Amino acid sequence: MKNKNIRRAALVYHAKPNPGKIEVNPTTKYSSQRDLALAYSPGVAFPCLEIEKDPSNVYKYTFGGYCFLNNAAIAAQYLRDQGAQRAAILDIDFHHGNGTQDIFYDRDDVLFCSLHGEPQQAFPYFLGYADETGSGQGLGYNLNYPMPRDTSFIQWQQSLTAALAKIDAFAPEYLILSLGVDTFENDPISFFKLTTADYFTTGAMIAELQIPTLFVMEGGYDIDEVGINVVEVLKGFESVK
Repeated sequence: MKNKNIRRAALVYHAKPNPGKIEVNPTTKYSSQRDLALAYSPGVAFPCLEIEKDPSNVYKYTFGGYCFLNNAAIAAQYLRDQGAQRAAILDIDFHHGNGTQDIFYDRDDVLFCSLHGEPQQAFPYFLGYADETGSGQGLGYNLNYPMPRDTSFIQWQQSLTAALAKIDAFAPEYLILSLGVDTFENDPISFFKLTTADYFTTGAMIAELQIPTLFVMEGGYDIDEVGINVVEVLKGFESVK
């Protein structure tokens, strides 16, 4: 793996109403994924970076996406258990968050939005279609935005804008971002065409929601730009005061 300098780390970004710097402690370790998810408080966003790929593919009872634990789902459930009435998960990894979808598909307290490659052309293939909108109480709280091969940032941004509007209307107390940068134009296993500059814009757009945000690292494969693009998202998020 080329990105050997990317270690398990906690990056603390002091979001609204107390903006400040990003502080990096590359030696911080946690005894469990749950402990990492607990590191939050109102008005503070805690981006967490881990060498773990596509945890959003993990189901309730089944592993997937090279992972055994679904970090975003764990965080969302913990927030609910601690009294939050609503949480939203925005998955911008190239691959559909089929595990996250499965976990919350029949619930109306966690809104799930996923931007991803068209499932007829990209893993996981069998889920991620636009007509999968939830069931029972969860009907309307699962939103998929599949996009075709060679999708440009202009096209991708339109889907992001639509997802952010849904999240804003849902008015969650917390937002969990499944941050995959495998949407990058040079990613070896994906087929979107985002550039490094686009990730700064993405971070800024998400910050405009003014919602305390937890960043959970997902995809991005075997290229030096992985860390650069993640930092651009954080810088864009921080740029909105």
